[in-house]
Amino acid sequence: MKKLVASFALVSVLSLASCLKSPETTPSPVAKGVELYNVAMSMQHMALDPANVAFRLSIYLAEAKAQSIDITSTTALNDWGANSTVTVGSRNINLRNTLFSFGVTFEVADGVYTVIYPNSYYSESDVIRHGKIIIDTNGKTNLYEFESGDEWEISLGADEVAYPVSNSYGSAGYDIYVRTVSSYTISYADDELWWIDVVDLKSHLEGDQEVLWSANERVLSYNWDGKYASLVNASTYFSVWSGSTGEGNSVFNTDAVYAMRYIVDSDITFRPACSWTFFESGTETVEFTALNYDKTNYPGRYVTVDWYKGTTACTKYADVTYNGFVERR
Repeated sequence: MKKLVASFALVSVLSLASCLKSPETTPSPVAKGVELYNVAMSMQHMALDPANVAFRLSIYLAEAKAQSIDITSTTALNDWGANSTVTVGSRNINLRNTLFSFGVTFEVADGVYTVIYPNSYYSESDVIRHGKIIIDTNGKTNLYEFESGDEWEISLGADEVAYPVSNSYGSAGYDIYVRTVSSYTISYADDELWWIDVVDLKSHLEGDQEVLWSANERVLSYNWDGKYASLVNASTYFSVWSGSTGEGNSVFNTDAVYAMRYIVDSDITFRPACSWTFFESGTETVEFTALNYDKTNYPGRYVTVDWYKGTTACTKYADVTYNGFVERR
């Protein structure tokens, strides 16, 4: 049970897409930096989402196995889902519905697990996904039992994976389609440490905007005292192809290719007991890596966000540094 609770905390790290509140009506010298950070964090969240699903699957399979469910059987795994009740803390929860939501099903064949999100799937508290995420466990179904050389490989179903977005950036809603990925792996780094390596994950926004990203040297760790998880050594590169029909956010509003990078400069410590997106400490940087970005709208090439713990429980603040200015939020 201790590891089950710990696993939920780790999944929350993969789910986090922290954002900064936009500046109030009074002009702020860091406003464009905040905008740049929030766009990059949305992309970061998308890049990590297949790994998020993989860690959820690891939790699900470990608990099913502990309850003597045949995890090599499609029928057994799906039948158990409707009754997969476990106790977390003082609460009884349905594990499938908590991790994947009602209606999600699985297919199993020779250690390859397909998680199927139906088009009717809806969630108020999780990312909405439509489509299939395919995870080859290579015979090791529990990420917490990984040893040197162990690796999971992730791919996408032929119909893509869609992430519907509503009322975002001022639009009435659109879909983000994750179409292809050259390579997506989770591998052993050390005890309770995993490398997540992504090569050329390509997405397409409704309209004519496309994003190609790669994430390297990423380690996720969990501290077993049950208090925090952390994201360390992260570096994600984005190439954004933007068309003239882009809506709402000036990062995407001109015909251009933007090269961007998200970096964790100092380990991001996350405290799930406070909230799913509670950054307690750490430093992040988002930067344009090429010189062809819109320098009129973005006078600074990079923004740095330093997170700090507040003076009372579950409070925090951030110092935003952009174009020579520092503003606390």
